[in-house]
Amino acid sequence: MNQMRDKILARHKEILRSLDSMIAAVIADPEGSHRLQLIGFLRHRLLAHIRGEKQDLYAVVDRPLAGPCMNSTATMSGDHRFLEQQVSRIDEALTTVGLECPRAPERQANRAELARLIIELNAILRLHFQKEELVYMTMLGCHTADQIEAEMLPRMQRVFGENG
Repeated sequence: MNQMRDKILARHKEILRSLDSMIAAVIADPEGSHRLQLIGFLRHRLLAHIRGEKQDLYAVVDRPLAGPCMNSTATMSGDHRFLEQQVSRIDEALTTVGLECPRAPERQANRAELARLIIELNAILRLHFQKEELVYMTMLGCHTADQIEAEMLPRMQRVFGENG
């Protein structure tokens, strides 16, 4: 179980480190080229990661607790929906900021909105990762750890784009 947990924790740290760097660059210069890097990262790395978790990790986590009225991953899936919607909002805000605004107050309002959206995304993502690490990693450890890791490790390697 430690190998899978270590891979997930490392991926979370890498995503947050990359995101922090891009956020700082975009907030410092919202009209610069960093905004394209940020939206590419959000679309192709972050969303791919959360979709992979939902498909592969959550399916395994939910199985031991499944029942007719039980969905142990429902709140985490709700986080995913919020994150996906927030990426769309940030994409729209980045487009707006990238357009020439002739009036300084409007330009400042657009920048402030972009900063707010990015800060919200960062906070929710950090909370989401913390919940996964505290709750799901513990749950996985309680249920036939070797069997789950044997099933999950190849799935997570596929999600993370690793070959082994």
